[in-house]
Amino acid sequence: MPRISARRAPLGSQERFTAYLTEHFAGAFPIWLAPQQIRVIPVMPAVTPYAQEVSDVLFDAGFRVEVDESDGRLSGRVRAAATRKIPLIVVVGRREVESRSVTVRYRSGAEQSMTLDEFVSTTRQLVDCKSLEWAGHVTKD
Repeated sequence: MPRISARRAPLGSQERFTAYLTEHFAGAFPIWLAPQQIRVIPVMPAVTPYAQEVSDVLFDAGFRVEVDESDGRLSGRVRAAATRKIPLIVVVGRREVESRSVTVRYRSGAEQSMTLDEFVSTTRQLVDCKSLEWAGHVTKD
């Protein structure tokens, strides 16, 4: 009968690697590695159905997304998402509902408005490139 060594830790190396990655990125994981990639924040309760629709489209496209329907001021909810180091914060209001678009806030603080389809394809490219150097912002041409 084989003897099991007390030093054998098949999960230990994975735990150490996860701890190393968390420390290396200081919790601000690249978008493709982040546990939650996108947080959708409705400006007011009246636009929550559109925020849920945006979330459903993003989820169906394969992204890890959550809608923040909590009470509180918009700035507080955006700050909470930024504190949790979520790579992309999508804010939707009446203007976005009318134009079927989204306003995206990147980790760097930059904001960009685009249609929902453009956002899905742009985010898909960011995830697929698997860059470790993506700092959560876009460069303007």
